[in-house]
Amino acid sequence: MKKFFIILLVLLSSLAARSQSTSQNTYTTALGVKFWPTALSLKQFVAQGRAIEADGFLLSSGYRITGLYENYGKLIGKVQLYYGIGTHYGHSYENSDREFGLDFAAGIDFRLRSPLEISLGFQPAVEFANHPFNTGWGGLGIRYIIK
Repeated sequence: MKKFFIILLVLLSSLAARSQSTSQNTYTTALGVKFWPTALSLKQFVAQGRAIEADGFLLSSGYRITGLYENYGKLIGKVQLYYGIGTHYGHSYENSDREFGLDFAAGIDFRLRSPLEISLGFQPAVEFANHPFNTGWGGLGIRYIIK
């Protein structure tokens, strides 16, 4: 299963890298939620085809804060591929473990005609503290476009 997700990440990354020159940001800032697990998510484009994303996960077992730097490239129509790298920090209430590590992200992003954008992505992580590999988070994201 891990190999599948690593191969998927590499393929999406190479496709996004090749199509980056055609990427167009149609907005600057978006705020919303991601599911799997649930998180508040803020995305800010900092340059053409480049964004930073901050996610805050609040779980019954603890919390986790993630920051990502993402690259975007046009796939078809309003659908864009993205890939990125970042870091996370978290705390478990159950055993007082601290967790920190390196995150990777890859997926697709779609802007609707309304002020909403939807993303579907995968976010595997490497833990430096307790767990050597986290199978990954990701899933569906829905954000309201602020500007």
